[in-house]
Amino acid sequence: MEIECGSFVWDLEKELNNIRKHKVDFTPACNAFKDSRRKIYIDSNHSKEEERLYCIGKVGDRVFNS
Repeated sequence: MEIECGSFVWDLEKELNNIRKHKVDFTPACNAFKDSRRKIYIDSNHSKEEERLYCIGKVGDRVFNS
């Protein structure tokens, strides 16, 4: 099953693993891209087939690296 947040799409099983490992679900993490002070970098280490981005941004009082 796939989940969407804006233009972001991810696998539900991957999200569940992330919750178990990091205690963070992907929906608030994807909102880090909406932070006006966010920093976005190209993440070339994770995929050669598609462009992937690495973002550091604030959601509420938490800082996420997505």
